[in-house]
Amino acid sequence: ADVGERVAGLVRAHVVDRGQVEEVVDLRQRGGIDAEPVLVQIDEKSLQHFGPWPWPRPLLAELAVPILPKHRLQNRTPEQIGNLNVWNEPIGSGPFKFDQRAPNESIVFLRNEAYFRSAPNLDQIALVVAPNSSVAQDALRDGRLLVAEFAGDAPPDLDDSAELRSGAYPENGWYGVLFNVREGRLFADRRLREALARAVDVSALVAEVTDGRGQPIATTISRAAWAYPVDLPVLPPDLDAARQLLDDAGWTPGADGVRERDGQRLTARLWVRGDDSRRVAAAERIAAAAAQIGMALEVTPANFDTVILAKLAPPYDFDLLLGSWVNAPNSAGFATNRFYDPDDFALFHSSRIWQGQGDARTGLRNAGGFSNAEYDAAIETARRTYDPAERAQAILQAQSVLVRERPYLFLWTDRIPVVINARVRSAAGTIAIDSPRYLWDVEAWYIQP
Repeated sequence: ADVGERVAGLVRAHVVDRGQVEEVVDLRQRGGIDAEPVLVQIDEKSLQHFGPWPWPRPLLAELAVPILPKHRLQNRTPEQIGNLNVWNEPIGSGPFKFDQRAPNESIVFLRNEAYFRSAPNLDQIALVVAPNSSVAQDALRDGRLLVAEFAGDAPPDLDDSAELRSGAYPENGWYGVLFNVREGRLFADRRLREALARAVDVSALVAEVTDGRGQPIATTISRAAWAYPVDLPVLPPDLDAARQLLDDAGWTPGADGVRERDGQRLTARLWVRGDDSRRVAAAERIAAAAAQIGMALEVTPANFDTVILAKLAPPYDFDLLLGSWVNAPNSAGFATNRFYDPDDFALFHSSRIWQGQGDARTGLRNAGGFSNAEYDAAIETARRTYDPAERAQAILQAQSVLVRERPYLFLWTDRIPVVINARVRSAAGTIAIDSPRYLWDVEAWYIQP
């Protein structure tokens, strides 16, 4: 079958904290399998939590049964296996093997002499958590630390030199302004969303509020993803076009410059968490741009836990909200680079919209209430097909709908700074520290004398 590697053996998956997948097809044949694996039944709780089939590939990867170490698992009960924390019992076959770990401080790996591509050049690798950025920078300067990553919003104060080389890769997350497009809300009219988007100079905004370190975006897809849509660039502002859109929607300038229609002024609150100075600065720039086209936005900084989170839940009482999303399937708040596979189903598919009283689902992420049949069909195709070209085309179609319909005003993604000692080399070529996969050939690394 085309679905991953062929599988042998009877598989019954019991997924802890992810719902249960029941009665997966019996694949005990050893001589080859003619049919693809068939999912027989999914429980209702899982369907409510993850949405209708097909599920996203990262989730399927988490549900898949990998090659398992028989010698470590054969005497354990299913419950023990289900509760196994592999971080505490590491088993693998990579270029380095586990040696020791100090929780929240460090983890050490030793060279695996039996690695199938031959033993690595380095004797060991130690991953160390620095107490703060200054400690890491000092260690880089004096050579105690050879490679370091820093937070995207707190880059190191280090200049490139003969000893150090700097780069940055895109974080697997992004910032943007969410429009509430539900019927009766101000921005249910696409022309108003488009007008605001055309008024904002996204590139200039990002350069200013991130000190040039953020990367302007036009879609949800990371530049590190294989299906990044290069044909959907960040557009320059066009105030004339923005004003024309508002004219077409029937909003005319009032005496003080704020547009009006049928006695209603074109005003809205722009909610933003108040503990992030970059977001507040971005919101203020957006409000300034909106004023140029006759739209009055009131920037409203608020507490994230008590106010912003409540806005993102029923009854979704907001018009505009500047926020961010991270792709963090394994650790809330940490945008792991393991999953750059593009899939924004949870944010935009119509099935992810709260249906009102009686809808007991929690954690719904389509907070703006965006619904578009063309997007739904495209993203479902992207989830269903295993043909790379067909999937890339479906992803491009879905992203094109988002660019046209504007459920968000996309702003920027942070870049994760990486600093490496120039003595660290790779026998495979230049170490690409502008990529999240720069460790891919770590077995080929060596230290230049």
